[in-house]
Amino acid sequence: MVDASRLSEQTHEHLLSLIETGELRPGDLLEERALAARLNVSRTPIRAALSRLVGEGLVDRAPNGLLTVTELGLEDFAQLIQFRRLLEGEAALQAAGKIPEAELGSLIDRIEGAMASPDPSEHWRLDDELHALVARYCANRWLGRSVTTVRRLIRMCNVEKLPHRFNETCMEHLAILRALQETNGDLARECMRNHIDQVRLGFLKLLSMR
Repeated sequence: MVDASRLSEQTHEHLLSLIETGELRPGDLLEERALAARLNVSRTPIRAALSRLVGEGLVDRAPNGLLTVTELGLEDFAQLIQFRRLLEGEAALQAAGKIPEAELGSLIDRIEGAMASPDPSEHWRLDDELHALVARYCANRWLGRSVTTVRRLIRMCNVEKLPHRFNETCMEHLAILRALQETNGDLARECMRNHIDQVRLGFLKLLSMR
């Protein structure tokens, strides 16, 4: 039998997955009864998970109490990417010297392999792994959680991924990882900030071409 706290955590993760995959779309109404039936759980863990998602900014609570998936646009994206730059730069600084060499080396090898045989789905998996690795090993668990939440919010901003930056992104990722290998926190922070700056500029370029 799953205890209450574990069930609440599983329910939160399940709802997160539905939001991130687009099965629950921005603006969708979230009703406890319907979600409980969909996930085959009682309303208690649904209520706890929704409350947590409100706190994370992924769900909005209207004055009348109705809950909807948060709707975010380009202005939100611009603010979030700036916030992400601050958070992840600091996370990279703090993670230097704490990530096992085996994990860094494995990720470097896989990114180099991806550059030799481009596969968009693998590229985005590696992107997620790198940023999750830095968040996991930074010295401040609240900073790590904030990095994860902001990245989730950015995914909800209805902006496209940047396929034309495949090689550039890989090179930026490798620069971050090699700085971490050298336990050079200042350089890791600089490389992370540069990477996020280039992501922002890439989106601006994409928008200017529309």
